[in-house]
Amino acid sequence: MAVYASLVSLIHVIDRHQNPPPPYAFLTILQTQPLSDQVSFLLDFVENYSQIRSKDIQLLERRIVAAAYKAEDVIEGYRVFEIRERSGERVDEAYAKACEDLEKVVQEMDLITKDVLKIKPDSNEKNLKHDSIEAVGSSSSSSSSINNVIAKAGGKNTMVGFDDDLINLKEKLTTHQSDRLVLPIVGMGGIGKTTLATNTYNDPFVKSYFVIRAWVTVSQDYSFRKVILGLLYDTGLFKSSHENLEAFTSSMHDKSDGELGEKLHKALFERKYLIVLDDIWSITAWDEISKFLPDNGNGSRIMITTRLSILALSLGSLNHYHEMKFLDDDVSWNLLSEMVFDQGEQVVCPPELEKFGQIIAKNCRGLPLAIVVIGGLLKVSDKTREYWSEVAENVSFFVNEENDEQCLRILSLSYNELPIQLKSLFLYMAIFPEDSEVTVSMLIKLWVAEGFLKPPPPDIINKTLEKVAEKYFKDLINRNLIMVQKRDIRGNIKTCKIHDLLRDFCLREAHKERFLCIGNMYKDVTENIIGMRRLGIHSNTSFWDNEFSAMLEDLQSMSFARTVVLESSVIEPDFIFCYNLLRVLHANDSYVYHDFMPLHNSRYLAFSVVIFSD
Repeated sequence: MAVYASLVSLIHVIDRHQNPPPPYAFLTILQTQPLSDQVSFLLDFVENYSQIRSKDIQLLERRIVAAAYKAEDVIEGYRVFEIRERSGERVDEAYAKACEDLEKVVQEMDLITKDVLKIKPDSNEKNLKHDSIEAVGSSSSSSSSINNVIAKAGGKNTMVGFDDDLINLKEKLTTHQSDRLVLPIVGMGGIGKTTLATNTYNDPFVKSYFVIRAWVTVSQDYSFRKVILGLLYDTGLFKSSHENLEAFTSSMHDKSDGELGEKLHKALFERKYLIVLDDIWSITAWDEISKFLPDNGNGSRIMITTRLSILALSLGSLNHYHEMKFLDDDVSWNLLSEMVFDQGEQVVCPPELEKFGQIIAKNCRGLPLAIVVIGGLLKVSDKTREYWSEVAENVSFFVNEENDEQCLRILSLSYNELPIQLKSLFLYMAIFPEDSEVTVSMLIKLWVAEGFLKPPPPDIINKTLEKVAEKYFKDLINRNLIMVQKRDIRGNIKTCKIHDLLRDFCLREAHKERFLCIGNMYKDVTENIIGMRRLGIHSNTSFWDNEFSAMLEDLQSMSFARTVVLESSVIEPDFIFCYNLLRVLHANDSYVYHDFMPLHNSRYLAFSVVIFSD
């Protein structure tokens, strides 16, 4: 989230300029302390109320971001000027101007603070600090949304590619172990957790093995009462006297939550049951529900689905933990072709389409949600080489356009649940090209250089920003938002990546919040990059080529940019000249000329240098 990142970044800027190295004076504590106090207050507000997405708070956040950016520009702009000029009348004039501008920023933040104090969210809306597992509220259920997509696209909960998973789960459910077992199914949104649980739950052998079965979707908007009522009704013990769940719920209006829990415990006691808790997001929800699920030593089982690996690991042993894997290319193609060409028992793909179909399946990157959505689209669309070729080149676009961007809404649940400290770190993954394998050590250095990480309290010894970044990185891994690619010989994560659909979500969210911009995505719309602090340019061509010559003019409007990430490009000297305040220049496999202007505000530089001899 841009507002949190902007305030934390400003904290680092203030700290760097309150204690400058000699012989520079810069701005003193006297000038920056009022600003520092305001930033601390506003950061506390953002941390405590970030999950309340009212229009008033969103407007305040935009004002906070603008003020924070202005403060950074004043402080760092003066710093660069003083370094260049060293001393003299011009420096004195610049110092006076910086103090005047900084006072205006403090006054603006005073006004923002007064407006913040007027906002008093309801106590049941206020969402205070997160721990590493707790979730926040949401108005929708991810699992039901995914099932809707599958129903629209394929008309059935197909299990192509999950036969081994189904067999594995059935064995664990029907093992002779008498203790109550918890079987977590974990993986990223859209990977097929609910579909696998549904097929296992409805398997004829599983149905006959348990006396009672009940399924309830917990979701992010967790309500203990609704969950218990759902389980009670789904046991089937009360359906004969009530037409539907609504009627049953109405009949229980005089019962307290505790009484409902005891009623469930009594209904399940001494019966071999299978309970499914679909789409669970917090350990609190599990603790409240599980105490009413008796362990009678009769082989009862509880299946849960979750996106949070750390939650799943805390509930079941490694022997019963089931991690969903992405489908390989062959299985992806089998699933796609079955959805598009299923004609009874025969699946026939015209030879002229098979090549493009395999590319489409591969570009879904093994995510079942993407495959079923694109399969539903192809099933009802023209089956021509031209159309399939277009889809093959733009799979993410077509997936997101189909079903009114429902896929992005499903994936956004994981982002909305993130603690605010992790949101900017996750969005930053969009600055790298699609399907990039990112080196973890480099990523952590970039996060630190960007100023995304709140400084640890001074009383905590040996808690460096790098250590904080490593912890946050592992948290994103545990939430199945970042995928492990390679490990070193010690088992440490060496490289990582994110799924293309998640990257598309990051791009949209980051651009909406004006957090970063990808140059070749928005090169034709100048206003999209004006004022952007971070720019990614992804191309295999030189800036001398016509494709990028027009964009250079637009880039001049980014004189206050702090970050430029380039991939496979040559940087011209004029390109560097407009970035006087640049902090981060990451030019992977890129070259710059040896005489480019020094970067006085830099924190991270990575590039190769071209030196021409006469």
